[in-house]
Amino acid sequence: MTSSQIFRQTICWKRFYTEITSTRLIKKVKSNKGAGGVEGMSVDELLAFLKDNGRQLIQQIREGKYKPNPV
Repeated sequence: MTSSQIFRQTICWKRFYTEITSTRLIKKVKSNKGAGGVEGMSVDELLAFLKDNGRQLIQQIREGKYKPNPV
């Protein structure tokens, strides 16, 4: 992967993380009684997971080592 690809991917994931953790988005999902995704995590569980593991997750994605679970 080239440095420009890594940079673009990093920016993309930082934006994703920012959007996911934004108060506005979280309130909207909670008000709609949004269900957990395939991981079975609630919104609060996802936020805690990202807080604890977000940097590691981004690093795995950068290095091409991230392997999502099959749906």
